[in-house]
Amino acid sequence: MTVPTDPFTEQEEAFVLDTFAQYSPADLDPEQLETETLGLGIPYIPRPVAQAVVAVDHKIGRDTGRRLLRFARQVYRYLHHDIGERIRAEVRTELHRPGPRLVIAHSLGSVIAFDMLTRDDTGPGPDGLTTLVTCGSPLAWPTIRHSLGQDAALQLPDGLQWLNLHAAGDIVAQSGLAAVAPAVRDEPVSNGISNPHSALRYVEKQPLADLIVKAGAL
Repeated sequence: MTVPTDPFTEQEEAFVLDTFAQYSPADLDPEQLETETLGLGIPYIPRPVAQAVVAVDHKIGRDTGRRLLRFARQVYRYLHHDIGERIRAEVRTELHRPGPRLVIAHSLGSVIAFDMLTRDDTGPGPDGLTTLVTCGSPLAWPTIRHSLGQDAALQLPDGLQWLNLHAAGDIVAQSGLAAVAPAVRDEPVSNGISNPHSALRYVEKQPLADLIVKAGAL
């Protein structure tokens, strides 16, 4: 998905602010933050969102808020815009091709995969599918779970196993999914410090390699 640059709606602003609330320092007054330091490289955003972006930078590090904002806007587009239905149509076709035994999904892809596998009109696909692997997943975000109608514990259909990889320092994945998905097998991994959310670093990890080998042997 491309980075959204169109103006915020009230609904999108509320989604972003609710999402950012868990990343902002509790003792920081957003009204005291200078948003001009964001510079010209970011499209116009409402002042409360700009303040939330700067608050994240204060807590986690410079430019973290800007990166998180781009990602949050992409997630919102999937969940609440027409582009989401176009994506679901493509994924639905792929899920129901014969043969796949596991689905590997990174970042926003993990939201899409979980959404598709739990939809009544899609289901888990062919009988051979056994496992969902999520990497760097934001499914622990309350805003995402609420948008998916999943305010209770996250569960996959019967017969599907779930492995989730989350890296230290990955601000999207945070501390994993075990707190919101009791049946998930949560595996912490190390992706380094320069880009811990990287898909390439996740897919080279041993727990995922072991699953691929096992699936190929079935």
